[in-house]
Amino acid sequence: MKRLYILLTIISILSCEKNSIFDDHGFYGEGKARLDDVEWKGNTGIFKAKKYCFPDTCVGIVIEGYNEARSVHSNIIIDQVFLKTGKFYFNPINPTYKDTLYKFSYHEFSGDVVVGIYNIIEADWNNYVEIKELNLKTGDVRGIFQARVISDSSWPSNGSIPDTIDITNGSFYGKINWK
Repeated sequence: MKRLYILLTIISILSCEKNSIFDDHGFYGEGKARLDDVEWKGNTGIFKAKKYCFPDTCVGIVIEGYNEARSVHSNIIIDQVFLKTGKFYFNPINPTYKDTLYKFSYHEFSGDVVVGIYNIIEADWNNYVEIKELNLKTGDVRGIFQARVISDSSWPSNGSIPDTIDITNGSFYGKINWK
């Protein structure tokens, strides 16, 4: 009888189809914000952070999207966010804070080419992420954010991108992809 149970268990496991809730890039959920006065939205991916965190203690949040006119492809990255609820202030990355937690950046693309990189340069109480809901059993994460980012002056620019972008009314929902 025990052998039959084991055999049936193995057959049921092998016959199961992969039914992932994540898209081909590992994203699930959505995010949105106002970039200066332009509505922006995209798909949310929440991934296990690989640097500067003990295993399974923090995540990186990526929101990839377009503006409503679909003329700007861009992404927002909120990196090294601890898995706990609360309001957390973003740290500036320049000049030497590469290993700091709660990093925020915004990137614009033309096709696959990055045409603009924006970072938080100075600490400011108006730059934050707030994790409102977190369920580690289901992987559900919901939060809000805002930041003022400044164009990375070391990045080549054609002069058409603004120097500063105010990102307000940001929100996201997604599931942690532990892979």
